[in-house]
Amino acid sequence: VPIEKYANELFRSWGIGTSEKNNGLLILLAMDDRNWRVEVGKGLEGAVPDVLSNKIMTSYGKPYFRDGNYNDGLLNCYYEFSNKIWSFLNFPRKYKCFF
Repeated sequence: VPIEKYANELFRSWGIGTSEKNNGLLILLAMDDRNWRVEVGKGLEGAVPDVLSNKIMTSYGKPYFRDGNYNDGLLNCYYEFSNKIWSFLNFPRKYKCFF
């Protein structure tokens, strides 16, 4: 099964995000295939267009994935996606997502 199809089916079957806003985000890592896929609900496409999701995964995850450090790579990507979404939604700075 191609990763694009699997990620899309997983995104829909898990019901990621709210149905009213369609604002979910899924990061799928296929470690054995050395591949990833980011699925974004239509409600977040303005915050996380494909070009940005690829940049985040390449810049913040790939260096860690290469070393087999999937945990830190995934956390770094999650952090960047969260901050981009929070900025897009204009949440006050005091609520900025951080670890």
